[in-house]
Amino acid sequence: MNVSLTTLDKKPYGQRAMVLYWFHIGQYTTSNYKTAKLLQLPAKLRGQNLFKAIALSINCNNQDCTEEQKALIELASGVIDISTEFTSF
Repeated sequence: MNVSLTTLDKKPYGQRAMVLYWFHIGQYTTSNYKTAKLLQLPAKLRGQNLFKAIALSINCNNQDCTEEQKALIELASGVIDISTEFTSF
């Protein structure tokens, strides 16, 4: 399953956070928000009105978030079979 991994800057505080996320829509799973919105149509037609957004996050101790990235992927891999897509905001 694909998941997205992104780094967020907390501007007023000068901190960074790493977030790993994906979406479940009826019987479908995606890591892309726009795709998730489009998948709501066939799911709704099938009577599957369930939409879940799953996110795991961690504050970074340094600017590159390397250790935190490894920790999030390891945590998620213990629960699901993942491949990551890196995005940035």
